[in-house]
Amino acid sequence: MHLTPTSHTQVVQDAVQPWALDWQAFKALPSTQTFLHNQDNLKENCLYLCTAEQQTDGIGQRQNVWIAPAQTGIWCSIAALCPLNTHPWTCMIAAHVARCLATHGLNPQIKWPNDILLKDQKCAGILIDTEPCLTHQKIILGLGMNLNPHPDLPPESTALNLHANIDIEKLFLDLLQSIATTLKTPDQSWKAQWLKYMAYQGESVSLKTLETTITGTLMGINDQGAVEIQTNTGLKHAYTGSLIRI
Repeated sequence: MHLTPTSHTQVVQDAVQPWALDWQAFKALPSTQTFLHNQDNLKENCLYLCTAEQQTDGIGQRQNVWIAPAQTGIWCSIAALCPLNTHPWTCMIAAHVARCLATHGLNPQIKWPNDILLKDQKCAGILIDTEPCLTHQKIILGLGMNLNPHPDLPPESTALNLHANIDIEKLFLDLLQSIATTLKTPDQSWKAQWLKYMAYQGESVSLKTLETTITGTLMGINDQGAVEIQTNTGLKHAYTGSLIRI
């Protein structure tokens, strides 16, 4: 991907309107997510974008390491101050990421809560952290997306260019525009989009949480983003956990 602040600031600024843009790009960085966590004095109505060609200590779900070599993917994080609320940001953003990939000729699925799959292999992950900031909520959104295969790509993962001929710069701009719009004006139709792309719906699954393991049929998610699993003893809900098909 060749978008840089020196040559494409206006293009990216146009994509994230009406937000102002603060974009910092790096050849290599331990983690774009950690970088934005360490940024103080964020301003209202400003979108903070951090991109890196390579991450040496990328953060995945449950603090797993996300392998992110140079020239192989989109590695970025976005931070913004938003009104205090209880929106299910992870599910909202995942629905929009899946929709963007579909408009670029791919057939994505969302594996609850934050993985994007192609043919049952992970191609992208979303990590969202929130923290109170005076009268607002600081949201830091991490997006890792495999574009090209590489020797360290895990066997359960895949890369977009193995499935379609992707215009990476256009995809990146579309993703930014969709995310920026969602953060400014959360789309209440996100759940219908999520269910359209939901992986394993109607199939037997097992969900391991810190407290227990839930086994049953995956039904969907509720309005708060909790997964719904029909078990022998009734419908169970969970907000965190590791989901697998059985």
